[in-house]
Amino acid sequence: MSDVRTETLGEKIRRLRLEKGMSQGDLADGFVTVSMISQLERGKNTASVELMHHIARKLQVQLHELVRNEVDQMELYNRHKLAKIYLDLRQPDQAEPLLTYLRERSEISHADLLEVMIDLAECMTQQGRYEESIQLVAPVVSDLENKLYDDVHVLAKFRKQMGNAFFLKNDFTQAYYNYQKAYDLVERFTEYDQLAAYISFNLGHTLRKLGQHQLAGFVLERAQRYFQNNQDVRRVADTLFANGQVYYEAKDQKRAAEMFQQAHVLYTGLNMISWAVKVQHNVAAMLALKEDKDAAIEELRKCADFYQRENDYANYLLVLAKMADMYLASNLEQAEQCLRLADEVVRIHSLEHTEECAAFFRVYARHHLACQRFAESVRYAVDSATRYAKMGIVVEQVDSLEIAVDAYRGLGAFETALAVERERNVLLGKLYRREVAR
Repeated sequence: MSDVRTETLGEKIRRLRLEKGMSQGDLADGFVTVSMISQLERGKNTASVELMHHIARKLQVQLHELVRNEVDQMELYNRHKLAKIYLDLRQPDQAEPLLTYLRERSEISHADLLEVMIDLAECMTQQGRYEESIQLVAPVVSDLENKLYDDVHVLAKFRKQMGNAFFLKNDFTQAYYNYQKAYDLVERFTEYDQLAAYISFNLGHTLRKLGQHQLAGFVLERAQRYFQNNQDVRRVADTLFANGQVYYEAKDQKRAAEMFQQAHVLYTGLNMISWAVKVQHNVAAMLALKEDKDAAIEELRKCADFYQRENDYANYLLVLAKMADMYLASNLEQAEQCLRLADEVVRIHSLEHTEECAAFFRVYARHHLACQRFAESVRYAVDSATRYAKMGIVVEQVDSLEIAVDAYRGLGAFETALAVERERNVLLGKLYRREVAR
């Protein structure tokens, strides 16, 4: 029989602190008193979930390593708080067992069970299990709405969660539907709070993708005011960036440049380099519009190098496509080199069903058109348009179909070109009526 005794939480904290050469004051760091750390290490007090998170961060260890032996003794409420922290840390594999356990407990209240379901759906979404997330919450939402459930915050959280799963699944039509449902519920909140601001941001971001720029700008600015008033710098940067994209796509380069510059400063200050680079490659597109293509391509090269180092292959693909697009007017050989590299990225990293792949196919269609390879141009243009249609991104679908029209004409298939042009006009009419109706 083994005489090995399990190390207590206090003993583990003390051992790790000493190994790091830290004092109790270093560990407390203003979050709690030195006395509290001393009592905790001596087993004279217990730590809240929030304190354990703080200690894990200061000791530079994974939270689950610190609390591994404590979970079984936690009350249900603290298990749920711990799961939420794991989700905030983007550690869904650690959160899921806790949430699954809570979901099966008969003593948990109905209100708490609903919150657990929302978090479990978020856990699945973070793991890329979008369809499972939707299937988990869709019947719950339907049942609550049919019964006229009166907690609008809970209903809004469910709709927001469904919107998130559809958005990441690249189904922007369904994402918009659910975000709009959530936003309608925001109007019944007693105050415009953090949840309302998050919903507004998500709705605005989706409306931009769907080409509804005026409404997108309105809801994004509403979210931005909240984040600014509450000094949430990260979220202010996000809304500035999203609004910059709205202004850019609405052809207001001056306002777009202002938004991008402010967002870049904030992301850099927060040391969020990957987001600062995303702003940078949007700025490159503006440089291209100003006919400074050499500077734009140089900026995109820097972005491509960064994304490749970070293994962010979706954004790497997008930047390669943008570089190829800029080369089309002056250097078809360089454009083809970028496109061949992009094609390899798609195949190796299975990016066929992404929005970035649809953008890449459209540039490839333009390249084939410039080289008078009309049949290949049609193939890539129609493929790009089909992918955008599945995502609900009509404005991009229309642009891809325009290339198909020109390619069909190059083939001498004028009747087909006319049919596709009519399809484009129908889609443009729907976009215009939708924007005016708003």
